[in-house]
Order: sequence, then C-alpha cells, then structure tokens
Amino acid sequence: MFTLMHERELDQLPDTTPQEVKAKISDSLVALDTYYGAKREIDDYGGCVVYIPHDKPFSNASMLKLQLKILNTPQENVNVIPTSCGNYLEILYMISSDYGVTVFVLEKDVSKWILTDL
Repeated sequence: MFTLMHERELDQLPDTTPQEVKAKISDSLVALDTYYGAKREIDDYGGCVVYIPHDKPFSNASMLKLQLKILNTPQENVNVIPTSCGNYLEILYMISSDYGVTVFVLEKDVSKWILTDL
C-alpha cells in the first residue's frame, strides 16, 4: 500500500502500476497540491491518495490503519478505471469537509481490505 501526498512522489509507485491508474493518481495529486499547497503534511488540509497495488500484498497493520481512518465515512464518489489488469476503482472518502482520502484499488480486491457497499 502506498500513501502519496504530492505529485513529486509519483516515482514511488511500482513500475507495475497501470498507466491509466498512474494518470488518475497524478490528476488527484496535482489538484491537492494546487488547492492545498505542495508543502502540506499528512494531517494538514487537503488529504492524500492511497494506492493498493494489484500485484503486491499489503500488511494487516496498514490495512487496519486505513480501515480505521475511513470507517463510517460514506463514499462521496466512485469511478471505474479500465486497465489490462482489470477494473480499478477510484473511491473518494471525505473524512471531514477539508480532508479527503482517494483510494485506488483493483475492483476484485475491494472486499479484502474494507467493508464497502460496492
């Protein structure tokens, strides 16, 4: 699992990240940097992007932390991104009026990491 705050962190994504997903992540990060500042920290206004790779497992600790952060937070928006690996979901959770978490996850893996109404 990768948590990204700024566009300059895109190179942290694995090479196996589908280009369609990488482009959407870039769009989200550019918007966050533009509206909330490129020097913000994880707890500042704006939010972050979480990418869950289709080909790498993630730890239970990371999964639990993400679940707790978005627990009882309704999904604001869900977009489908078709890729050669299958459909990815781009799910926006608004934790507060000034903090959102956008999660990118393979559609078939959603039930593995969080309870969702998808």
